[in-house]
Amino acid sequence: MAKLRRTEEPLLRIISIKAADVIPDCDQQEISNLVWSYAKMSIKNENLLAAIEPSSIASNSFNAQGLSNLAWSCAKILYRPTPLLQAISDEALHRLDTFTEQNLANTAWAMAKLQWSHPPLFSAISELVLRNIQEFFPQALANMAWSLATYLMRDIPLLDAIAAKSVDIMPQFNPQNMSNTLWSLATLGHFHNELLDSIATAAVNQISDFPVQELVNSSWAVAKLVYTHGQLSSALCDATSCRLHQYRARDLTNSIWAFARLKCDKSTIIDAITGSVLDKLDHCLPQELSNLAYSMANLHICDTQLMHAIAERAIRCIQDFAVQHLANTVWAFATLGILHKPLLEAISAETLKRIDQFEPQALTNTAWSFATLGVRNIAVLEAIASQALTKIDEYIPQDIGNTAWAFAKLEFYHERLFEALATQALQKLSSFIAQEITNTAWAFAKLGVCHESLFEALSKQSIPRLREYDPQALSNMSWAYATLSIHDALLMAALSAESIAKLSKFLPQNLGNTVWSLAKLSIQDFQLLHAVAARSMARMDEYKPQELSNTVWAVAKLGFRHTPLMDALAEASINTIAALNPHDLSGTAWAFATLSYSDHMPLLHAISAASIPLLPEFNSQDLANTAWSFATCGFQDSQIMDRQSSEVLVKLSEFAPQGLATTAWAYSSYDGKENNVLMDALSKEVMRKLTEIEPQSLGILADAKLACRADVERTLQPLAESFVERIPKMLDQSAIQEFDSFVREMRVDNFGCWGTRHVFQQMGLVDSDKAFVLRAKEQIVLAGTTAGVENATNGKDRQEVLKGSALVHRRVFSYGEFHFDVAGPPLAFSLTKENGRVDKGFDPRSSILRRLSSPISGLVDRSLCSEFQLLAAALDSLMRSSGSSPISSARGFVRFTSSLGALPFMALYLHVTLRVLYLGGPPVPDSPSASAF
Repeated sequence: MAKLRRTEEPLLRIISIKAADVIPDCDQQEISNLVWSYAKMSIKNENLLAAIEPSSIASNSFNAQGLSNLAWSCAKILYRPTPLLQAISDEALHRLDTFTEQNLANTAWAMAKLQWSHPPLFSAISELVLRNIQEFFPQALANMAWSLATYLMRDIPLLDAIAAKSVDIMPQFNPQNMSNTLWSLATLGHFHNELLDSIATAAVNQISDFPVQELVNSSWAVAKLVYTHGQLSSALCDATSCRLHQYRARDLTNSIWAFARLKCDKSTIIDAITGSVLDKLDHCLPQELSNLAYSMANLHICDTQLMHAIAERAIRCIQDFAVQHLANTVWAFATLGILHKPLLEAISAETLKRIDQFEPQALTNTAWSFATLGVRNIAVLEAIASQALTKIDEYIPQDIGNTAWAFAKLEFYHERLFEALATQALQKLSSFIAQEITNTAWAFAKLGVCHESLFEALSKQSIPRLREYDPQALSNMSWAYATLSIHDALLMAALSAESIAKLSKFLPQNLGNTVWSLAKLSIQDFQLLHAVAARSMARMDEYKPQELSNTVWAVAKLGFRHTPLMDALAEASINTIAALNPHDLSGTAWAFATLSYSDHMPLLHAISAASIPLLPEFNSQDLANTAWSFATCGFQDSQIMDRQSSEVLVKLSEFAPQGLATTAWAYSSYDGKENNVLMDALSKEVMRKLTEIEPQSLGILADAKLACRADVERTLQPLAESFVERIPKMLDQSAIQEFDSFVREMRVDNFGCWGTRHVFQQMGLVDSDKAFVLRAKEQIVLAGTTAGVENATNGKDRQEVLKGSALVHRRVFSYGEFHFDVAGPPLAFSLTKENGRVDKGFDPRSSILRRLSSPISGLVDRSLCSEFQLLAAALDSLMRSSGSSPISSARGFVRFTSSLGALPFMALYLHVTLRVLYLGGPPVPDSPSASAF
């Protein structure tokens, strides 16, 4: 009967109705043959199967073939009569030792097809198959593998036995056997390389015989296993291309997913599939739409037409999407950078409705996608945070890092969520990869969350693993710790060393963030700074405006004077000046002024022109910094100064004391027409805030041409006198420490010209004669015109840089003439020193003078001050002149002047009498026998 043509189906249905009446009178072989025949022709014969009494299965003594045929027939037409299947299973279990290989495989296949659960029977079948595997043929092997996969039973010994036998008889496998075996391995995630290679070789030779379903399943399977076989992938691509017109929408979406996962480089097949699927999108189910979008994203194919069509179709059936498909779809659009607002709104609405169904991965992907697209949907973020807290124990490292990153990128701080993320991170940190560590650090820093125990753990986890960190990870770690002002010396030193090793791969953003971090943490790592400078100059044309601004600010903050770098930054900044905001414009001007680069007039003109239309957007600090910078550089541009003065008047009440001081000083130094209106307004504001102004700013204001100058001097006078009173009278360690603390509390490193004169007067120091003044001016001018800038690429100059000669904030010179009466001929000499420069052969660190750090900046100590260097050099000369005999007493005088070369010439010419009570023995660094402040 099974040999009849399907065209006789009406007749066969009539026969089946009659046959059902006589089923009770048939023996087991007649019954099994009858139902098998109808099932073989795929003709629904439920009436025949329904006519079989379950009790007759045992009473009619069905043999192995009969039981197997009955089970197979039910499965073939997807008929699931529970009592009958139970009877078949029970009887099969009793007679299983009589089953042939085909009977075993067919019965297992039928049970799996019907999802019929009878564990004792399937377990017994598996045992027999393993025992008799050498007798199995291709169809039976493939069916048994398929059954295991359908039940998701990962029986490794049995799978390996099936694989070994399959390899032995692979030439006998047909396309369906190969496809089903591949599908089974992929479904169970069982990567058996020998079997896969064997199937691949056979499949390539038979690929033209593969039906569409086998092509689709095979492509899916090798992709799921991420099995790379060039010939097989190529053959599957070619065969798919030839049969594409036969593919259904689901086949197309599955195929493109497979080729996407395999990273197939045949663009023609991808183009062909996307072209075909466009016409069939209306027939795609939600999962297929999601898979298609995912595949396009995974292949990085931004086909706008197709993606918009997917979006429109998805919106119409969005309520039928599973939550994982919602997350995968929005992930795909985010990965491709396609913001389709209607789709995003639809996904947002569904997410809010079904947020309690979201698992960690879906929550993470959704948050990441919204952040990547820059969509700050508060309701969705709140919902994700709340659901995440209920699942937080299930979060894997990737979920922790990406969730933190997403919320930080959108600047949305959820305190409970971040506390929970920190707790999970601390528990699972050993499993984090580099990106997850840096994402977490970056996210907490971006939101300003300084979780001490977390950052301590992140540091400890990072240091031994920095070789795994790419440039982005290294610069992000530096940035995170700098942003939160976490001073972790071991981590920063390790990051520095690793950054230098990988600097050739650093992008401008990485370079900018790295040097910015050093500046923020006040770390003068000259080796890294010079390496960054060289790399930055090589890539200067790639720098974005913000990266230029950050770099300029950082090198100035560190006092890193590198002329080639600053020249390159100046030129690049001019070209991008129109893109800078007010803060960056003022910061750039401040940087060049701080480093005393007064010869970059084209840049200052560009900053001036760009600033004028933006002045209403400048805040008080920007205005003060710009005015100070222009004045320091001697930039005389009446237009910017006049326009800026008007803006200063509008915002004067917002100025901090330091801003008032620098602005007053700047306009006092301006050579143009005096702005009486502004100066009067500044004077009134100073008087209003006089009691709030700190000593450093009072010193600046005392030198400005303000009407309130006398009041400022009266306010500054007792502070300066208090300073003099606190100066130690003896070289007592406790007195020195007490004075150091006093200066730091006062936060002053100079009192300005008037204030310093008053200090010296209180100390009894007197002015020098006019002849000395003329000599001093001559030598300072000479020093200013001959002092070169170090070349960081020159080895000898580099040593000078590493000793501190790169630290120049403005050009300050000191000149001294020394005369000492010692045993033998008097010792007389003169010296000229410049702030921030250290002469070769003289290391101030070995001086007998103790060098205290500046109370304003921990980056600089007094060893870089020209006055300190004069006195240190004099004492060293005195010590050398004594030979091996200590000097018990020496008396002499010192005349010196201190001049700010970048400002209108202001100098202090003083005559000091110096008596050395004891000088001898080897110098002991940082164990003072004299002190300089």
